[in-house]
Amino acid sequence: MDVIVLNHKNKVSLQVQHVDIGSSIDLHFPNENQSFDAFQKLREIGVRCFHAGKNAPCGASVMMYSYGNDNLQLQIKNEYDII
Repeated sequence: MDVIVLNHKNKVSLQVQHVDIGSSIDLHFPNENQSFDAFQKLREIGVRCFHAGKNAPCGASVMMYSYGNDNLQLQIKNEYDII
């Protein structure tokens, strides 16, 4: 699944395992290295977010909240093969 995160005029494209949307937007990754790389990329473009490692209850993930992310936009692309 591809997620494109836009903040002001900056953009980051990420490969994620899945996305949960609730009081926060949680991007889940297969391992801690990928989640930490995504966390650093998001911080570089000014996104306020938190990183959770592989030992967290939700696994390796990055969480974004609306507070402090006024210009945040998300595009989620999920491609399915249709037979």
